This record gives sequence, C-alpha cells and structure tokens, in this order.
Amino acid sequence: MIKKMSSVLKELILEIFIFGIVFQIVGAFLVKDQASYAMGLWIGIVCAALMAAHMEWALVTGMDMGDGARGHVQKHSMIRYGVVLIIFALLAYFFKATIVPCFLGLMTLKVAAYLQPFTHKIILKVQGN
Repeated sequence: MIKKMSSVLKELILEIFIFGIVFQIVGAFLVKDQASYAMGLWIGIVCAALMAAHMEWALVTGMDMGDGARGHVQKHSMIRYGVVLIIFALLAYFFKATIVPCFLGLMTLKVAAYLQPFTHKIILKVQGN
C-alpha cells in the first residue's frame, strides 16, 4: 500500500506526524491531564493522516470520471467532514477533555499542506536532486 501512495502523500503524512510530535512535546509543558491530551491529539493525527490518504484517493479516482468528477470529490469531502463530526461527537460523549487536542491533531493536516511545498524542496536537497 505504501508503494501505491504518491510522494506528495508520503511527505504530507510524514509532516503530519512530525507536527504531531511537536504538539505533543509542547502540550507536555502546557496541560495538566497529559493522558487525555495525548489520546485526543493522536486520535486527531491519525484521522488527519487517513483524511489525507482519502483525499488523494478521491481526487485520483475523480480525475477518471469526466463530468462526474466534481460531484464525486464533493461527496467524499462531505464524507470526511461527517466522519470528523462523528469522531468529535464520540469524544464529547466519552472523553470530554480530548476534543481540543483532537482538533489540534486534525489541524496538523492543514499545517502540513501549507508547508508541503517548502518541505518538498528541503527533501529534494537532502536527497541530492
């Protein structure tokens, strides 16, 4: 499965986990209930990585559809948002203290996406390309 992922997705997931580690370290100094913080954060990080993979899949399969591509991509976008809402609802019901860290974990996808072009250049320099 990893061989099928594009290099951009691999870099994005790597960045998500790197920013997750950074948020975990920072949170270790800022929060009292570190177990709840860590649980929520890593649930969000795993969700962010899975969302990135699902997003790539939806875009790649949508490109082959022609006229139905827009609807396909929109439908799968709504599915991702729905899953996030379900996860938030479950966390709110069972573990109230984990919602904000979960949101931070999900936001690693945004941070990684915005910084991906910059980190891609760094990876290319490190690889010698």
